Amino acid sequence: MQQGQKVRLEFFGHTYYLSQRQTDEVDLKHIVSYVEQVAEQIVKEHPGLPAHKQIVLTVLSVAKDYFLAKKELTAFEHRVENLLKKLPTS
Repeated sequence: MQQGQKVRLEFFGHTYYLSQRQTDEVDLKHIVSYVEQVAEQIVKEHPGLPAHKQIVLTVLSVAKDYFLAKKELTAFEHRVENLLKKLPTS
């Protein structure tokens, strides 16, 4: 396994270092930035909530976004398939 750079994640007062392999297809910095943004929004919306509950809300929010994006991608793929079927073939 090739080691690449380490990416720093600040998550609810704790610092984590994640390894980005050079072969990874996604940019870990982008993912970390997204998770930090979601966590910041949860803290703003629920400032009095204990940290462990804010973490759960953050995880659920990220999962919800993932499944929504997956659903939208599947619908898009079906639309493309249907359009391709309508194209005349030579």
